Amino acid sequence: MEKRKIAVIGLGYVGLPLAAAFSKKFPTIGYDIDQEKVDAIKSGIDPTGELGNKQLQGALNDGMGLHVASSIVKLMQQKELPLNSKALILGITFKENTGDTRNSRVVDVYKELKDFGLQVDVHDPNANAYQVHKEYGIALIEDFKHIDYEVILLAVAHDQFKDLQIKTTPQKVVYDLKGILPRTNVDKRL
Repeated sequence: MEKRKIAVIGLGYVGLPLAAAFSKKFPTIGYDIDQEKVDAIKSGIDPTGELGNKQLQGALNDGMGLHVASSIVKLMQQKELPLNSKALILGITFKENTGDTRNSRVVDVYKELKDFGLQVDVHDPNANAYQVHKEYGIALIEDFKHIDYEVILLAVAHDQFKDLQIKTTPQKVVYDLKGILPRTNVDKRL
């Protein structure tokens, strides 16, 4: 079955709760022309008063995989990279320097990138490869050469990644979710 994506235009007292409800079952993007409202929502504050902060935060987290993947695809389009490009995700654990993958939202980004058509590899020196494959169906790679990839997503700030010499080029997208690479080396940070 086709995976549907929903857009809600207007995040007022009707649109915001509607987007939050849809996000429980479908990847959902909300749009609004009021930048102050958008900024408040991004920071976890409901300007309409219709949702509790916990419910809003859950909806925001649920849509983060699609948001990051969409941002990467936009950067790829700007560089005229094909959608079947090779992508490398560095890190799958839920936080740095741990092997714990419970509640990891990196899996959502992986799935969204695959849905867009990218060939995605994941490397995480701290995660248990057997557990990741059993739980999520993702086979971790042990070694990598970053020059082999058109897209690199630094998703977890493991100490092992801090000295990597990765740099954006006209043929490579580098997205740093954790802000550990120098700004001049990346196309975007979250």
